[in-house]
Amino acid sequence: MFVQRISLRNFLVTAVGILVVLLSADLLGLVSRYAFGHPSVYGLVPLFDFWGEANIPTFYNTSLLVLNSLLFFIVWKVHRQAGEKAGYWGLFSVVFSFLAIDEHAGIHEKLNEALSALHFTGAFHFAWIIPYSLAALAFGLAGIPTLLRLETSIRIRLFCAGLVYVLGAVGMEAFEGLHRTASGVERDFIMDLLVAGEETLEMLGLIMCAYSLLLIIINQVQGKQLIFLLNPQ
Repeated sequence: MFVQRISLRNFLVTAVGILVVLLSADLLGLVSRYAFGHPSVYGLVPLFDFWGEANIPTFYNTSLLVLNSLLFFIVWKVHRQAGEKAGYWGLFSVVFSFLAIDEHAGIHEKLNEALSALHFTGAFHFAWIIPYSLAALAFGLAGIPTLLRLETSIRIRLFCAGLVYVLGAVGMEAFEGLHRTASGVERDFIMDLLVAGEETLEMLGLIMCAYSLLLIIINQVQGKQLIFLLNPQ
């Protein structure tokens, strides 16, 4: 039997600390790019660029999505074993698995290319936010009965986590669309700041969500620390 203890406080401090380091590196990269005209610096700027793909911020964002998918699965399992309604938690485990794949493969960007023929402008310049927003609204409404069964403090935490994530993923993307339409420029300093805000809110929302799910699991097992028990038998 293998037992691993994870302190919630240590998790939160570590997760937020990594986010702060990544954001700081991105902002330093923007200074290098726009103030000094050095967009690479031996490849370090693209490595931490929130705008870019296949780099450290993308890996961290994807990892947080995978973590949340796993935690939703554990919550589903715990509630199911307790004889409680658990379908919504299982559904969200699947949803976050899809979002992790999307973050890595850029599915929403390919969807945006497909919708470009409709010539959306302004807040809907990045048209993928329309179907994704509708899906988020549908999942959110479907989850109300499940959220109401949770303790008030955890319910508020989960709601705030979802709100922060959606504000980043959809809200900031809408502002980016407005700026793109108004400026006609694909990338500039303002757009980079908007992207930094988007990615930061997304990752912060995911950290808040993971913390809330860990609290749910802990409350279910009546302990102060999350304990994984892996029995080879």
